Amino acid sequence: MERRLAAVMIADVVGYGLFSQADAEGTRVHFQADLHELFEQRIAAHVRRLVKTMGDGLLVEFHSVVEGVRCAVEVQRAKSADRGADGHRLEFRIGINLGDVIVEGDDIHGNGVIIADRLQGLAEPGGIVISGTAYDQVEKRLDVGLVFLGEKRLKHIDQPVRTYRLLLDVAHSENTGVAGGRATRWGSLPLRPGGGHGSGSPNRPRFPART
Repeated sequence: MERRLAAVMIADVVGYGLFSQADAEGTRVHFQADLHELFEQRIAAHVRRLVKTMGDGLLVEFHSVVEGVRCAVEVQRAKSADRGADGHRLEFRIGINLGDVIVEGDDIHGNGVIIADRLQGLAEPGGIVISGTAYDQVEKRLDVGLVFLGEKRLKHIDQPVRTYRLLLDVAHSENTGVAGGRATRWGSLPLRPGGGHGSGSPNRPRFPART
């Protein structure tokens, strides 16, 4: 049995069952379009693989947490900008975790995957929630803010998991606080390595202390 540390992303459609009841074929067409035009292109750009689709969800593995979060942010920003020509727009919740996974052929499972799935369930429609292990790898590297949601008890997971909600609109990532946790502004850092403020910049983002 092979085990490895992996950055795991799970994305799930919000309200897929209700959409399917109203228009099963149309909803599936929209899901496939998002899969091929939105997710697959960005997954390939961030050099990792789509492990599988699971009905209305996706399981993706990345070598790098930073690349996984970049991919998720790009997807959610693109979805927010694209309302759909026909007014129909699927929304996704995304969870990202860095953890131990069990490898069986092309599939992965185990606690690393389970935690990512539980995290997406905590996300708002169009939102992203990451674990503390993922946060430890991406802090100061992306142009997003975050809200520390606290340590959460997740189903079938023994220990509490630190959780953070990403704020995709930097303008709303203020230190004044956000409902559901403490918001911290990260500054206008680019979604690519090597850019952004230098260490001496007065705008260098600050991060909440870990608990």
